[in-house]
This record gives sequence, structure tokens and C-alpha cells, in this order.
Amino acid sequence: QVLEETLAGGDSDSLEGVMQTVKDVEMLARVYKESDDTGAAIDTLQRARTLQSQVISRVTVEQPESLKQQQQIAADLSFQIAKYYEGDEQNYSKAASAYKEALSFDSGNSKAMLALAKLQLDRGDLEAAQFQLSPLLQQGALLSLPEQGRAAMMMADIMFRKHEYDSATFHLQQLLDKQPEHYEALSRLIDLNRRAGKLSACDKYVNQAEAACARADTEPGLNFCRGVLRRYQRRPNEAIRALNKARKDGEYGVPALYHMVEICLNPDDTTLGTSETATASESSEEALEMGAKTAEKLLSELESLGQGRTLRFQLLQNYALSAGKAKSAMEKALSNFTALASEYATEVGPILGMARTYMKLKNTPKARHQLKRVTKFDWRSESAEEFEGAWLLLSYIYINSGKYDLAQDLLKKILQHNKVWLHSVGEGEGG
Repeated sequence: QVLEETLAGGDSDSLEGVMQTVKDVEMLARVYKESDDTGAAIDTLQRARTLQSQVISRVTVEQPESLKQQQQIAADLSFQIAKYYEGDEQNYSKAASAYKEALSFDSGNSKAMLALAKLQLDRGDLEAAQFQLSPLLQQGALLSLPEQGRAAMMMADIMFRKHEYDSATFHLQQLLDKQPEHYEALSRLIDLNRRAGKLSACDKYVNQAEAACARADTEPGLNFCRGVLRRYQRRPNEAIRALNKARKDGEYGVPALYHMVEICLNPDDTTLGTSETATASESSEEALEMGAKTAEKLLSELESLGQGRTLRFQLLQNYALSAGKAKSAMEKALSNFTALASEYATEVGPILGMARTYMKLKNTPKARHQLKRVTKFDWRSESAEEFEGAWLLLSYIYINSGKYDLAQDLLKKILQHNKVWLHSVGEGEGG
């Protein structure tokens, strides 16, 4: 009320008076925000932005030396409006327009450029996002370290989605050479190099991070990356030890626990579904059952952290259930996978779970039927593991039924996305 009274009696004629009004209106918008009145906050900010446009028109003539500063104020107002549209209103079109408006006032506004690029990336407009990020990466020295990191991570994500893996790796390596303790980038680099079949190249960057870190033995982010690398290098015991050191961390604890569960269920990182449990030795069967019990304990920990309703949790929960030799448990897991496939109709994970369980139940025709559904889906980067697992299992089925042409087509598809399968194919896993 005090602010509204001040605005009603403000000086609307002098340039200084209008500038002060802009500040007061912006403050009023903050009051509306704190009272959760989003609509009033947006309207008030738009009012401030309109007034600021008047300020810019006048300073061009009256105070040209302050033009740049006033343009930056206008850009910040547009940026705030965009954030409201993006977050509270979820109106991505209006958010994008507001970010672009911010850049029309201040073309070098890195906050707006990064936010617009992120919005475009989230909406799948890779070319537009790349267009925003390219000049930012070229002027990297003008960005703060966190901004450099965000720009490089987004560009790497764009290149990954465009299947330009060498370019994605290049951006991550450049970032890690400058910021060796950027563990999000290091984790992403490990995943990309795994896909390129170049895991050995990651040791250099893990070593750089260890040298830069004051507490390398206990740092959760570093231990998470170390654990993931050891997992993919098929050194499960070392992986578990490292991941265990990240297990209680607020940022890395949940992903570390998920990796630990997956290691316990598949310590050799083989292709699930292609090996029949009947052919396993008694000692390896006991090890798998112990692994499943450990996985169940870790899953309980994940559930206590609020993960119980996530798809990834439910898939792993049912993999743990079907890990033993009990037919009733497998059938229960199959029923659960089927329900998940109905609930998540566009996701590959539940279908793959069904197929793998059918294989354990020695019902290959039904497994094949489910996997053929996946071949009609469009590949998505966030489901890469599931797609590749489904394609590989179906190719295994085709090979065993003498349909080599169909298997070859699927294997080519896999290798387009992930060179690590060259190793699996070369070994002839499961057969």
C-alpha cells in the first residue's frame, strides 16, 4: 500500500522521476511475488518495462552517457518477466519472446542468452539453442566460471543429441581443462567416451580432478565419477567402494545409489536377457542372489529418499524381484512390468523389462513380440540405454533363429549410437 501511494504521488515528468518510478514499480512486483500473486507480479514488471522504454528514449537525447546502463536495466526487467513465464506460467512461447526482448536491449546479456538456449534445448530446438550458445563459447573469457560451465554442458548435450559425439567430447574436455573439478562435466565425459569406446581417455581427466581436489579421497562428486568409470571398466568392486563414498551426499547420493543397485544386479555389465540362468554355475547363482538382496537394501534406501514412485526405481525393483530362480517371483515381476508398460506407454524401459523376464521364463516368442514394438519408437537420448538394450536383445533372438539380416540391421543401429557394443558383439555375449 505504501508503495502504491508513493507511485500515485511520484514525479512523472522529470527523467529522474521516471527512473525512480521504475525502481518503485519493480519493488512492488517483488512484493506481489512474495505474496504468490504471479499475475500481478508479471503485470507490474511489464509496467516497469514500459516505463523503462520511455527512460531509454529520453536518455538517448538527455543523458547519452547512461544509455548502456538503462538498456541493461530494461534487459533485466525483460529477463525477470521471462522467468515468470517459464517457471510459474509455463508459457514457453512468451518466455522465449521475453528473453529475446532482453537481448534486444542488451545483446551481450549472457544470463538471457543461456536461459534462452536452455529453453530452446528443453523444447528440442537444437539449431536455435546452438545459435545462441556459439557466440557465448567464443567469448568464454567474458563469462563467469559457472556460466562457462553451463554453456559448455549445453553445447555438449546438443552435439550428443545430433549424434556428433566427437564434438560433444571436445566441449567437455575444453571445460575440464579449465575446471578439472567440474564433476557434472566429468560424469558426462565418462558416459560419452563409454559410448565412443574410448573409456581409457577418461583416466586423464579423473587424475586431473584428483590433483586439483584438496580432499580427493572423500569428495563425493569425484568419487561418483571414479565409481562410474570403474563400473564401465568392468571393475565392480572398485566401483562400489568409490560410489559408497558418494552415497550420503545431497547431490550425488541418489545417482550413486542407482549405479550401486545396477552393479549388484549385473556386476559383469553383461547384456541382460541373453544369458540363461540355467547355464550359470552354482557359485555364480549364489553371487547373483546375494547381489539381488543387496540391491533390495539399496532400493529401500532410495525409497526413503523419495524415489519410490519414479520409473527407474520401479524398473530396478522388479529386476531385483526377478533376479532369482523362483518362477513365481519372475511372474510377479512380469505382471509389474506389464502394468508399468501400460502406465508409461511411450517408454522403452518397461517393455524391455517384460522382454527380459520372458527370456528368463524361456518364452522367446513373447519376448520378441514385445521388443518389435520398440523398433517403431523414435530414439531419444534420455532413453539411450533402454533402446540399445532392446535392440541388442532382439538381435540376439534373431541370430539364434537364423535371421541374420534383421540382426545386422539392428546391430548397425546400435553402433550408430554406441561403439561400446563392438566389444559385446565381438565377445558373442550369451551365445
